[in-house]
Amino acid sequence: MSTDTPSHTPAAPAAAARVVSYAQNAEDMVLRRAFGDRTEGFYIDVGANHPVNDSVTKHFYDLGWRGINIEPVLELHAQLSQLRPLDINLCVGVGAEPGTLEFAEVSSNQGLSTFNAKLDANNAAAGQTVVHRSVPITTLADVCRQHVTGEIDFLKVDVEGFEAQVFLGHDWATFRPKVILAEDNFSSDWHDLVQSHGYTQTLHDGLNRFYVRNDLLPELGPRLNRPAVLAIDGFDPWLYVSQLQQLHARVSGVPAQDIDIAAPPGPSSIGRRLLGRVLRSPIGRVARPLARTRTVSRLRSRLG
Repeated sequence: MSTDTPSHTPAAPAAAARVVSYAQNAEDMVLRRAFGDRTEGFYIDVGANHPVNDSVTKHFYDLGWRGINIEPVLELHAQLSQLRPLDINLCVGVGAEPGTLEFAEVSSNQGLSTFNAKLDANNAAAGQTVVHRSVPITTLADVCRQHVTGEIDFLKVDVEGFEAQVFLGHDWATFRPKVILAEDNFSSDWHDLVQSHGYTQTLHDGLNRFYVRNDLLPELGPRLNRPAVLAIDGFDPWLYVSQLQQLHARVSGVPAQDIDIAAPPGPSSIGRRLLGRVLRSPIGRVARPLARTRTVSRLRSRLG
């Protein structure tokens, strides 16, 4: 891990540029510091999971980026195909070499689905509902040869303990993402491998390791040296925004997906009282810090 401390931190986006973070640990907002609000770019997401919830790429897709989503869970791949029609969506596994492997699909918590036998045993011991089936395996190198025609802005890998196999099957000489982020599963098996191919780790956010290609380290390293901070980076988590939309939908009768929290305000004293009641409830006491966020302030304004 890099021990160099940048001399400055890039300025945060202006308040007017406040956006929604869909990723589980705001990884998309960390990447936003590197790439700004560009409307074109390319990503590869190995272990893409859901197209919205906990998605690292949803923010960029909405900006106009396109990429490759790789997801062997059948239901999640179907959702990606429906909601990401302009992306390339592959229902395969990615490993060190082509073939077929047994996949442990955790129907009770799809994000835990894995090719890793040890994690499969742990999931079963924890009482998860697991279904085993054979899944075709390709390599990251083959995916790139078939579908990549230009630069890869970032590669994200989250495959529940199979990360080393993904990296072993890559063509590092030909396809060199600018930024790599990978969930820190058994990283002792692959951290040195990634760095040996000309990358330097700039950040561990508590969940993921971020790497920057060495030739871009002076430019991107200082932008990818800390986790995302809600107050500094100017974003609201999707989990909170979606819950506020659902609350407003119950009050207004407007479908939650049609509600824009940032829309001009409108009167609703009943809704304001309901929001206040929720924030004072036992659940509200847990979520009370949300009352100070810009999103809740906008909702208060809209409710009158």
